[in-house]
Amino acid sequence: MKRYIAYRDIRKEALIMGLPLLLFAVQIAVLVLSLLIAIFAFNLLMILVLIVMNIGLYFGFLHYTRLTRRVTFICVFPKLISNKPVNPYPDESNEPV
Repeated sequence: MKRYIAYRDIRKEALIMGLPLLLFAVQIAVLVLSLLIAIFAFNLLMILVLIVMNIGLYFGFLHYTRLTRRVTFICVFPKLISNKPVNPYPDESNEPV
């Protein structure tokens, strides 16, 4: 069982149906668009093509996420999350005397 140190580590691997949140949102948007197309262009062949395209897109996204998890070039999340305000002016104690 995976152990997560902090809440930010849970957000890194948030998955819905095996897809990251962004790809899941794209999948749902394409699904809604294909439903609109199927409703307004009611044709049996069109419905079958849309079903095959949605299934292909889902498995393509799954394949893409499996490939990209192995290769990571940049760190998306910072090492430290802090609510401390950043002071643009230097401290008086740090200035040379």
